[in-house]
Amino acid sequence: RKKAVYLYFSLLILLSLLIIKGITEPFDKFLLPIVTSSVGSILRTPYDKLIYYLVIPLMYFYGYFILFIIKNNKYGKLIAFSIMAGFSAILVYPLWTGSNVTSSQSYIPGVKAEIPEDYNLLKRINYNGSWLQLPLQSIGGDSAYKWKQGVQLNNKSILDDYISNPVIFSKYGNNNWDLLYKEINTAIIEKNYVYFGDLMARFNIGVIFVNKDVDFNFMKDKLPFSSEQEIIVFLDKFKSLDKTQYDNFIIYNNLNYKENDIFAFNEMFYLNQSTDLEDQFLFIKKNINNNFLFINDYNSVHLPSFFVAQKIFNNINYSEIDFKNKSLITKIVMDYKQKANIYSKDHSYIKSFSLNGKELIDEEVVIQKGENIFEYKDSNFTYDNIIANPSFELGLWKNNVDDCSNYDDNPIIKISLNSENRSDHKKSLQLEAQKHFACTSIDIPVKEGSYLFSFDYQSPNSKIASYYLGFNDGKKSYVSKDIDIKNKNWNNFSEKINVPKGSTSVALFLYAKGAKLTDGNENIINRYDNFKMIQVPDLTDAYYFVSEPDVKLVEPKSISFDLINPTKKLVHIKGATTPFYLAMSESYHAQWQLQFNNDKVNGFLGSWVPFVKPDKVPEEYHYKLNDFLNGWYVDVDEYCAKNSMCTKNADGTYDIEMVLEFFPQRWFYLGLLISGTTLAGCLGYLGYAGINSLRLKRKKKKES
Repeated sequence: RKKAVYLYFSLLILLSLLIIKGITEPFDKFLLPIVTSSVGSILRTPYDKLIYYLVIPLMYFYGYFILFIIKNNKYGKLIAFSIMAGFSAILVYPLWTGSNVTSSQSYIPGVKAEIPEDYNLLKRINYNGSWLQLPLQSIGGDSAYKWKQGVQLNNKSILDDYISNPVIFSKYGNNNWDLLYKEINTAIIEKNYVYFGDLMARFNIGVIFVNKDVDFNFMKDKLPFSSEQEIIVFLDKFKSLDKTQYDNFIIYNNLNYKENDIFAFNEMFYLNQSTDLEDQFLFIKKNINNNFLFINDYNSVHLPSFFVAQKIFNNINYSEIDFKNKSLITKIVMDYKQKANIYSKDHSYIKSFSLNGKELIDEEVVIQKGENIFEYKDSNFTYDNIIANPSFELGLWKNNVDDCSNYDDNPIIKISLNSENRSDHKKSLQLEAQKHFACTSIDIPVKEGSYLFSFDYQSPNSKIASYYLGFNDGKKSYVSKDIDIKNKNWNNFSEKINVPKGSTSVALFLYAKGAKLTDGNENIINRYDNFKMIQVPDLTDAYYFVSEPDVKLVEPKSISFDLINPTKKLVHIKGATTPFYLAMSESYHAQWQLQFNNDKVNGFLGSWVPFVKPDKVPEEYHYKLNDFLNGWYVDVDEYCAKNSMCTKNADGTYDIEMVLEFFPQRWFYLGLLISGTTLAGCLGYLGYAGINSLRLKRKKKKES
């Protein structure tokens, strides 16, 4: 029996350590079902809270260890007392001194890490909602602060160690968070009080934390403010923000904060994260909707209520040039027919723009199902190759090879034409170098603007192909690149070149770099062919194609909710006429469900057991809004008109009763029931065994 107990607690410790490690390799596939489908998931984030799983088994082994020492050592009681006193001292020390050691402090030998004492006061503050830290988004070192005591913050907010509330936008590197944090800063700089108020409501901000201890001299190139006073003056204008002053910071409590706010909206935008996210965001904000919600990905499900904004001709390549018609061509394939708008930075651009062969008269168009062809024409662009003799059919650019690394008088370099190994035409340029850099060049006339520059390259033994573009502007601008050669086939290199203002010519150099790659014993060979430099119009952000929803969505007349507990809310929707989006201002988690409030989720068992199958909005219609909030698409036509899951009013509108539930909480209830039953059984067994033992002792006494 003792061995079974030891094995059980040992396995529990091992499982706890694996979970605490987090959802990372190599345990991710094993841990994910545990965290998302067990009692542990109720703790949600951060996963290190699951350390509480360790408490019971460690307490058992600690007690057994003390008992073992007492029984098997002459001085066991003294040793056990010393160990227990030492542990007690460690635990009591922070309470005795009045300060707590935080994980943000460095334990590197010789580094004293002390955060100002008033930060410990944050642990006594109990405000609702997410916290927003200004002016710092997150700092990975101590240099940002005036007190500079060697604190290592590991690229997170300093608040993370002092408060349990989420700190929004607190880490760099998340494109969405960086973008939205810029929006908050922009609202402050532009003194846009209405927009800032909308952002506070939209992102569930309950508290604004303003640092007064930031070293602005050190951070001046990284912050949009000259001092914290710009932020303080702005925030002081809000009557709804209750201000509290501390030595190193100021706290603004949002008196208008609504806990677990639930709201409906009718416009959703899809931002393609593979393109310029910030450009898309700013375009929509300026031209369509100043305060909108967006997603970055969806499961290839067509929803007629998405606005999709994408650039046209933003990154021009050779495949988009129609050399015969002197125009640019791009194709967009649609799965369905729908209305769209074409936006341009200059309305005159529309005159040079056509869709499916028809010139655009206004900006509203109809996109057909299947392939749609957009064409741009401008008589100022002929798309001619301005490089003379681009494939060396007329001979070398220069008859003699140049030495571009003449560090001594013994170069071993060579130039020639190769008619056997070439790209598209009859000849290629071959540069050879054993010592020094073999090179050749050509001067090309240019003018300010954008050009597509490309060429083919090949080598039997070189690791790189190299070129240099030197402009004759006042700054002597240049572009230089070493291209990795990964095989012995012909490859193509292409990129967009912006000719600087004042340039009238550019010198193109090609290289075979011998001594750089070898010790001088190998003859490096580089071959080049098929050069192109073609001027193209600069259409960066010139055109945006914005698809409109097939169905115009209308928000319900009203939405209210009852908070049952932090993991369950009853939502009352009145007067719905069309599909709509429902959002909840709580951090996104895939295990939140939007269910219909019917018998399947009510009753003695239906309200808590995890085995029920509720009528719910499918998972593919559950979205991460702005990379932060939970959102669902509610199809009124499907659920109400077809499946009669709603109450129809006399005016034709629908009332809908729904439940927002964090479903893994049900597993917690089941685990609690099992644990309670097990505990009761154990206590009952111990009680029975104790009573039975007493009876046996009494019986033996009587018999003796």
